[in-house]
Amino acid sequence: MYDKLSLINSSLKRTSNNPVDFEGDDSPEWLVMDDAYETELPLLIERRDWGFASTMAAMVRVGASDDPRFADAFAKPVGCLHLKSVTVNDVPAIYDIIDNKVHCTAGAYVPMARFIRIPSADQWPPTFLETLRLKLMAHAYRGLNEDTGEAERTDAKAEAMLSEAATRTGQEKPPKAMVNSKLRAARRIRRG
Repeated sequence: MYDKLSLINSSLKRTSNNPVDFEGDDSPEWLVMDDAYETELPLLIERRDWGFASTMAAMVRVGASDDPRFADAFAKPVGCLHLKSVTVNDVPAIYDIIDNKVHCTAGAYVPMARFIRIPSADQWPPTFLETLRLKLMAHAYRGLNEDTGEAERTDAKAEAMLSEAATRTGQEKPPKAMVNSKLRAARRIRRG
């Protein structure tokens, strides 16, 4: 499985650049690719509702809400990139984010947050991994090889791979129920 260094080295090799020996290397390769990795990974994770990046956690109360609409203020869960939903006693809660805190009324219950976080690399599906590698390669072409044409072509490949990765990951979710209206049912019966 890939870690940060091996993924960066793989991207460097594929762009005809020298791999780095260790994280924190002072080489131009490390400086460009470390910045690329730290920029691209959270952006790719946050761009889609990835099942492998979603998790749930109990929220910790930090005090009373300053907003008169709500009674409580809660800290966002550790590692939260994007809050998807909040439930209180298994019921969707009405909430607002103010000063990077979640404000809602929970009463005696502990609210649960569903959120996007950066998962460990062993949880990434192959198409997501390849999307990240292509993004890193585009940075290498742009920042090390100074080949903006190849960087743009590689970035376009990464975007296409991102769509494929999102489609594949979306197929893991249960199918959504079709809306059956009375009008549609009546048309089906009349038309046979």
